[in-house]
Amino acid sequence: MYNADNMHRFLGPDGTDNDAQRLAEFLTGNGWTLEMRDGQYVAFMGDEEMTEQEWQDALAECFRG
Repeated sequence: MYNADNMHRFLGPDGTDNDAQRLAEFLTGNGWTLEMRDGQYVAFMGDEEMTEQEWQDALAECFRG
């Protein structure tokens, strides 16, 4: 379902399928809805699309080591 290709918008060129699955689970677990748009997932909270700052923050929190 979630893979490096359809989550490229969030992960960039170095993302793996495991990274995509982990981030998708993190986002949905925190109330985001993921919808497919033109072959890429986009995140929404209610009617608002995730901003660049929100996805950068979510990415950092998800993969904090």
